[in-house]
Amino acid sequence: PHTAVDEAFLESAVIARGLSRVYAPDARVAMRGPESVRDYVTQRRRIPAGHVRLRKDTGHAVSTLGLGRALREARRLVRDGRTTWPTLLATACLESSSRLLGGFDAHVMRRDHAVWKPVATTKDLHS
Repeated sequence: PHTAVDEAFLESAVIARGLSRVYAPDARVAMRGPESVRDYVTQRRRIPAGHVRLRKDTGHAVSTLGLGRALREARRLVRDGRTTWPTLLATACLESSSRLLGGFDAHVMRRDHAVWKPVATTKDLHS
């Protein structure tokens, strides 16, 4: 498929075929996040742009964009001592900026993120 968001595309395909999604709380994924703000924004701005395109092409809206869910999870992370409110606020500002840029790419620039330059700092899982 022509998409920048393969996981979201698979989710839409599962739902379109009448299948269901299930939450797997014990699932683990090994991945490495970006190591700089620039790399983070580069990586994150293509995701909302891909979500806009997916919704336009299939009508599917990803479930992770809900503000209520994000706020509940934020409260839980702070309550469990895994982060602080200032850290969450800074992260939310960075994520919001990335989503705004992705929306700008999709709606104004009509930029297609289906083919992108990989963010190098996210590729080496062993360092």
